[in-house]
Amino acid sequence: MYEDVFRLFNRNKIKYVVIGGMAVNLQGAMRSTADLDIAAELTNSNLDKIFKTCVKLGYTLRQPIELNDVSDPIKRRKLIRNKHLKAVTFHKQGDYKEIDVLIDLIIPFKKLYSNADMCKVGNLKIRLACINDLIRMKSATGRPLDKIDTRILKQVKGIRKKRAR
Repeated sequence: MYEDVFRLFNRNKIKYVVIGGMAVNLQGAMRSTADLDIAAELTNSNLDKIFKTCVKLGYTLRQPIELNDVSDPIKRRKLIRNKHLKAVTFHKQGDYKEIDVLIDLIIPFKKLYSNADMCKVGNLKIRLACINDLIRMKSATGRPLDKIDTRILKQVKGIRKKRAR
Protein backbone atom coordinates (compact mmCIF):
# COMPACT_ATOMS: atom_id res chain seq x y z
CA MET A 1 0.00 0.00 0.00
CA TYR A 2 2.87 2.39 0.76
CA GLU A 3 5.52 0.74 -1.38
CA ASP A 4 6.35 4.01 -3.15
CA VAL A 5 6.94 5.69 0.21
CA PHE A 6 9.23 2.92 1.48
CA ARG A 7 11.12 2.79 -1.80
CA LEU A 8 11.91 6.52 -1.71
CA PHE A 9 12.53 6.58 2.05
CA ASN A 10 15.14 3.85 1.56
CA ARG A 11 16.63 5.45 -1.55
CA ASN A 12 16.91 8.82 0.23
CA LYS A 13 18.46 7.16 3.31
CA ILE A 14 15.74 8.45 5.63
CA LYS A 15 16.06 7.19 9.18
CA TYR A 16 12.65 5.81 10.12
CA VAL A 17 10.97 2.93 11.93
CA VAL A 18 7.46 1.74 11.13
CA ILE A 19 5.25 1.71 14.21
CA GLY A 20 1.49 1.55 14.69
CA GLY A 21 -0.97 -0.72 12.93
CA MET A 22 1.21 -1.50 9.94
CA ALA A 23 4.03 -2.64 12.23
CA VAL A 24 1.52 -4.77 14.14
CA ASN A 25 0.55 -6.42 10.84
CA LEU A 26 4.14 -6.93 9.73
CA GLN A 27 4.94 -8.52 13.10
CA GLY A 28 2.25 -11.13 12.43
CA ALA A 29 -0.94 -9.82 14.05
CA MET A 30 -3.62 -9.11 11.47
CA ARG A 31 -5.61 -5.95 11.87
CA SER A 32 -7.05 -3.33 9.58
CA THR A 33 -5.19 -0.06 9.17
CA ALA A 34 -5.14 2.63 6.54
CA ASP A 35 -2.40 5.01 7.65
CA LEU A 36 1.35 4.65 7.97
CA ASP A 37 2.77 5.58 11.37
CA ILE A 38 6.50 6.10 11.61
CA ALA A 39 9.03 7.22 14.15
CA ALA A 40 11.85 9.20 12.59
CA GLU A 41 15.08 10.82 13.55
CA LEU A 42 13.89 14.39 14.18
CA THR A 43 16.95 16.20 12.85
CA ASN A 44 16.72 18.99 10.29
CA SER A 45 18.38 16.89 7.58
CA ASN A 46 16.24 13.79 8.12
CA LEU A 47 13.01 15.78 8.43
CA ASP A 48 13.91 17.76 5.32
CA LYS A 49 14.28 14.48 3.39
CA ILE A 50 10.92 13.25 4.76
CA PHE A 51 9.14 16.50 3.84
CA LYS A 52 10.65 16.58 0.32
CA THR A 53 9.93 12.89 -0.30
CA CYS A 54 6.31 13.20 0.83
CA VAL A 55 5.77 16.27 -1.35
CA LYS A 56 7.37 14.50 -4.32
CA LEU A 57 4.87 11.65 -3.83
CA GLY A 58 1.92 14.07 -3.79
CA TYR A 59 1.37 14.36 -0.03
CA THR A 60 0.68 17.66 1.69
CA LEU A 61 1.30 18.63 5.26
CA ARG A 62 -1.91 18.77 7.29
CA GLN A 63 -0.66 21.09 10.06
CA PRO A 64 0.61 24.60 9.38
CA ILE A 65 4.05 24.09 10.91
CA GLU A 66 7.62 24.63 9.85
CA LEU A 67 10.40 22.06 9.71
CA ASN A 68 12.27 23.88 12.48
CA ASP A 69 9.19 23.66 14.75
CA VAL A 70 9.63 19.89 14.77
CA SER A 71 13.43 19.53 14.66
CA ASP A 72 14.10 22.02 17.47
CA PRO A 73 13.58 20.12 20.77
CA ILE A 74 12.29 23.20 22.64
CA LYS A 75 9.79 24.13 19.91
CA ARG A 76 8.76 20.48 19.59
CA ARG A 77 8.04 20.23 23.34
CA LYS A 78 5.90 23.38 23.04
CA LEU A 79 3.94 21.82 20.16
CA ILE A 80 3.37 18.70 22.22
CA ARG A 81 2.46 20.58 25.40
CA ASN A 82 0.52 23.58 24.04
CA LYS A 83 -1.01 22.16 20.85
CA HIS A 84 -1.28 18.52 22.03
CA LEU A 85 0.45 17.55 18.80
CA LYS A 86 1.53 13.89 18.74
CA ALA A 87 2.40 13.60 15.05
CA VAL A 88 3.05 15.56 11.91
CA THR A 89 0.59 14.29 9.32
CA PHE A 90 1.01 14.16 5.56
CA HIS A 91 -2.07 13.26 3.56
CA LYS A 92 -2.72 12.45 -0.06
CA GLN A 93 -5.97 13.93 -1.29
CA GLY A 94 -8.16 11.47 -3.15
CA ASP A 95 -6.08 8.42 -2.20
CA TYR A 96 -7.10 8.53 1.46
CA LYS A 97 -3.51 7.88 2.46
CA GLU A 98 -1.85 9.38 5.51
CA ILE A 99 1.66 9.27 6.89
CA ASP A 100 1.99 10.18 10.56
CA VAL A 101 5.47 11.08 11.74
CA LEU A 102 5.24 10.74 15.50
CA ILE A 103 7.00 13.47 17.46
CA ASP A 104 6.08 12.35 20.99
CA LEU A 105 7.55 8.90 21.56
CA ILE A 106 7.78 6.99 24.83
CA ILE A 107 10.82 5.12 23.52
CA PRO A 108 13.67 7.30 22.22
CA PHE A 109 14.15 7.03 18.46
CA LYS A 110 17.75 5.82 18.74
CA LYS A 111 16.60 2.86 20.83
CA LEU A 112 13.66 2.09 18.49
CA TYR A 113 16.04 2.24 15.52
CA SER A 114 18.69 0.00 17.06
CA ASN A 115 16.08 -2.55 18.28
CA ALA A 116 14.14 -2.52 14.99
CA ASP A 117 13.58 -5.59 12.85
CA MET A 118 14.23 -5.60 9.13
CA CYS A 119 11.24 -6.94 7.26
CA LYS A 120 11.38 -7.91 3.60
CA VAL A 121 8.19 -7.29 1.63
CA GLY A 122 8.71 -8.21 -1.99
CA ASN A 123 11.98 -6.53 -2.94
CA LEU A 124 11.63 -3.85 -0.25
CA LYS A 125 13.35 -3.83 3.11
CA ILE A 126 11.31 -2.09 5.79
CA ARG A 127 12.60 -1.22 9.24
CA LEU A 128 9.86 -1.88 11.79
CA ALA A 129 9.61 -1.68 15.54
CA CYS A 130 10.50 -4.91 17.27
CA ILE A 131 7.65 -6.73 18.95
CA ASN A 132 8.77 -5.79 22.49
CA ASP A 133 8.91 -2.07 21.63
CA LEU A 134 5.51 -2.29 19.92
CA ILE A 135 4.02 -3.93 22.99
CA ARG A 136 5.50 -1.23 25.22
CA MET A 137 4.23 1.62 23.00
CA LYS A 138 0.77 0.10 22.57
CA SER A 139 0.45 -0.62 26.31
CA ALA A 140 1.22 3.01 27.16
CA THR A 141 -1.62 4.61 25.18
CA GLY A 142 -4.58 3.15 27.04
CA ARG A 143 -6.69 3.21 23.85
CA PRO A 144 -9.05 0.23 23.40
CA LEU A 145 -7.62 -0.75 19.99
CA ASP A 146 -4.08 -0.60 21.36
CA LYS A 147 -5.10 -2.88 24.23
CA ILE A 148 -6.31 -5.42 21.66
CA ASP A 149 -3.07 -5.01 19.67
CA THR A 150 -1.05 -5.56 22.84
CA ARG A 151 -2.91 -8.77 23.68
CA ILE A 152 -2.47 -10.13 20.15
CA LEU A 153 1.20 -9.13 19.96
CA LYS A 154 1.84 -10.94 23.24
CA GLN A 155 0.18 -14.04 21.73
CA VAL A 156 2.39 -13.76 18.62
CA LYS A 157 5.43 -13.42 20.86
CA GLY A 158 4.37 -16.54 22.80
CA ILE A 159 3.92 -18.53 19.59
CA ARG A 160 7.38 -17.48 18.42
CA LYS A 161 8.91 -18.63 21.72
CA LYS A 162 7.23 -22.02 21.42
CA ARG A 163 8.48 -22.42 17.84
CA ALA A 164 12.01 -21.48 18.87
CA ARG A 165 12.19 -24.34 21.39
